[in-house]
Amino acid sequence: MKKPGENIIVVTDRLLLQTVSEEFKFDICNEFTLEITRFMPFNPTGNIKDTEDFIALSSQDLISGKAILFCILKGESKEFLGCCGLHNINTRMVEIGLWLKKSAHGNGYGTETVKTLIEFAEAHLDFEYLLYPVDKDNWISKKIPEKLGFIPTSTYEKKKSGTENLHIIEFRKKK
Repeated sequence: MKKPGENIIVVTDRLLLQTVSEEFKFDICNEFTLEITRFMPFNPTGNIKDTEDFIALSSQDLISGKAILFCILKGESKEFLGCCGLHNINTRMVEIGLWLKKSAHGNGYGTETVKTLIEFAEAHLDFEYLLYPVDKDNWISKKIPEKLGFIPTSTYEKKKSGTENLHIIEFRKKK
């Protein structure tokens, strides 16, 4: 793996995962919508400053060895499709996160991305389990860990807002 702070690029048959950077701030800001975050513990503001803060934090987390966040790009065209990441990489339980813009749904990009993150983690990180948390009502996202050999191991509530909770199923995959 490259030194902390360097750009990391992972290539698949159809996709390119590239560490989050200012280059994609407008794409991230515009595509991270209320509809996309319906089952996520985030409420987007549409404010470019918040996106810039996310990018800065992502860079700090990479440098400090806490997380690696990527933009998901479509192969040769480099069209922005969404973001993904490996969180808590300095622990024995690495968490996978993923979101795709609306127009990218239904093309298998989510499964391809998570499969690639699994392979990357196995090659470069020291962990015991990979975690994939998903809201119980997000049936499309639940298909991804099920296809890739994850096992549902626990459920819990996670606060989304002052009045709204998510009902998370945590899927695990042993290294």
